[in-house]
Amino acid sequence: MSGRVRFERKRLDQFLRFWEPLFEKVPEARRAAVEAMGETVKQELDAQIRAADLEEDAKGTVISWQEVRLGSGGGYVAVSPVKGKSVQSRDRTKRGEKLRQHTYRGAAVTSHQITKWLEKGHGARQADPTKAYAWSRSRWNRDHAAPFNDRTGKQYIQGRMFYSWASLKARDIALRAASRVLERIGDEVDY
Repeated sequence: MSGRVRFERKRLDQFLRFWEPLFEKVPEARRAAVEAMGETVKQELDAQIRAADLEEDAKGTVISWQEVRLGSGGGYVAVSPVKGKSVQSRDRTKRGEKLRQHTYRGAAVTSHQITKWLEKGHGARQADPTKAYAWSRSRWNRDHAAPFNDRTGKQYIQGRMFYSWASLKARDIALRAASRVLERIGDEVDY
């Protein structure tokens, strides 16, 4: 364990010891505090996604894929992408619109995979030179703007790191949110 992880664990343990009498009187207090922590961290993540270098309609889609998951006993909370949601897009043809399933190496692409690719980065797909769109000026500019990986020599798209940026502030904002909820509950209950 690094020193920073120990410090964070120590601070969380101090926080829990301070509120232990309230947890004994009101068992739902811990669950309410953990829920408040998760919601504030989700709000910070949403702010980071809005600030990321994505198209406007894509930001809303990526935000809608993120969920707050509460532990069954109310002892932990996690903010993560929705698992198993297949990604489809509208394919416009002359006869109207139809949904088209996105695939990667033969399997359906999920919202979890796309969130991971946006967070960490991914390889840049080269356009098929036999297609007309491969020679468009916007495609040409986008392809040549992607940096090269020194190890593999291939182009890649850099990650937006919205989870990484949100995690820097997560502990502090989560503890503040939990304290506000527990103070409100503590004011209502005489312990």
